[in-house]
Amino acid sequence: MSGAADHLIAASLGEYRISDSLSRTELNAAIPDASLEGVSDVQRFDSDWIIEGVQINLTAEHKRLADLAVELISPSGTRSVLMTPYNGFVPIRNSGYTNTPMLSNAFYGENARGNWTLKVIDVNSGEQGYIYREGTVNLEEKLLENEANGVLKSWSLRIHGHQAVSAS
Repeated sequence: MSGAADHLIAASLGEYRISDSLSRTELNAAIPDASLEGVSDVQRFDSDWIIEGVQINLTAEHKRLADLAVELISPSGTRSVLMTPYNGFVPIRNSGYTNTPMLSNAFYGENARGNWTLKVIDVNSGEQGYIYREGTVNLEEKLLENEANGVLKSWSLRIHGHQAVSAS
């Protein structure tokens, strides 16, 4: 076989597409403070698409974004961590996600049909210290308490891929 792409295989994949966004708005679901249970929400994708990537847009309020882990779980059970906790977000500047896009290729090759679960987990409570520097101001240690629940406000799901082609 030469280095050129096999055009028969490429043609059998079908046209590359990006789905319309499936949106869940006005959820206002509590993200429990320091609870590994977190909060989950489900959306259903009803088409047979083979996945190249999956994108979500997330809106959530929280005093310390570095406390949050964001996971997406596919219909076949594959988990992708879209945002890890202890990620360096500075609380002074960030009080939540506002329609923040996150993309994963962890589901590559899976069928997109079925229920997609978003899970947001707050992994920390109490005080958190950090070093902060603004412009030419000296380094300063700050403490930020957070024992309040966060809020999952909304999220949307988009599939990047192609329609599944049945074998003939």
